[in-house]
Amino acid sequence: MSISELANSKNEIEAEEQVLKEFTNINNNQAYDHVFRLRVLALNDGVTEVTSPNDYFGVDNRAKMYPTLKKALDDSILDSSKEFQLLDVGGGSGSPIDWIYSKELLKNVGKRENLINVIEPNPDLLKSYLKTLEKYPHLKKNIVYQGYVQDYYEGKENSEKPPLPSDKVDFISAIHVIYHFTDYKQNNLDPHKDIINFITFLYSILKPGGAIYIAYRDQDQDFGGNMQKKYYEEVLHEYNLFQNIAKINQARDNLIYKGQIIEYLESKDEDGFKTKPKIETLKHKFSFYAKSLADMAVLGLCGNLLESNEKEFDKGRLEFMLNEIKNAALMKVEDEKERRFGLGITERDGKMVWKVDASHVICIIRKEIIS
Repeated sequence: MSISELANSKNEIEAEEQVLKEFTNINNNQAYDHVFRLRVLALNDGVTEVTSPNDYFGVDNRAKMYPTLKKALDDSILDSSKEFQLLDVGGGSGSPIDWIYSKELLKNVGKRENLINVIEPNPDLLKSYLKTLEKYPHLKKNIVYQGYVQDYYEGKENSEKPPLPSDKVDFISAIHVIYHFTDYKQNNLDPHKDIINFITFLYSILKPGGAIYIAYRDQDQDFGGNMQKKYYEEVLHEYNLFQNIAKINQARDNLIYKGQIIEYLESKDEDGFKTKPKIETLKHKFSFYAKSLADMAVLGLCGNLLESNEKEFDKGRLEFMLNEIKNAALMKVEDEKERRFGLGITERDGKMVWKVDASHVICIIRKEIIS
């Protein structure tokens, strides 16, 4: 059966009806939960406890980032240190603890103490994070802050600052947190400044030899990001929002992917070491997977079409994404590789499922010891 025939099949029609019903009369927070918990974080059949980045069904980006994350983490462990401080910024529910940190930090047992610090504004996610952490006796809870990382450097001059570890940290994880610094709906936004403030703060609390690991979707290139900009421009005719999103994406590309942030990081003597900033960036392809086109449309909401509040979810956003992904499936192409978004059918977890292509940006900023 061809892709266009599959798109019009009975199973797809029923899946579409079910998904549209699922997203009827729910609020934005509930929609967020349906997108991430039920799709992005969906596990492969038979998996009840995550032990590997390959245990997830909805996306394969964790498996793709694993090698660079492992190396950055390993390189940050100094033989002379008596403790290893990890700061998880926007730690979410703590899923990387299960599939990498708990394993890689076992090597410290008997040599140094593993201290885990977390910053997370969502109380429910933070609760899940701490519950995950409790499973691993070799990982000790240290500073826990329920709030935004911006509170550390954007507060009033004389206001009390949130807590920080007593010593500088060895490794800072900032996975999928970069999206939350600039509100694309505000006037006179300055994403360039927002990114600089964030990264210079993290670098200031980093130990010599330590590293910051930043990962985010290249939303200017993947199917969700492109369709979200199209939605604001062609459906809502809110050209200012379209331009704001483009401005945010450009700032990320220049400062992070192209490495221009290094111009704002200092080389200096610190803790008896001469240090200098070193930056490494790369992009890698990954894919979203779904059992139906309707579920793929739900995954396409990831990003600017999802809001975090109690307002009613605008189902028109989902209907727009559904029409776009269906049009991609129904379009006539001479070569299936030319289909929009890289849409196709592939094997995943032993089943034939839909997939679309996306792109991930990885940026590793190291405070390198030069003498």
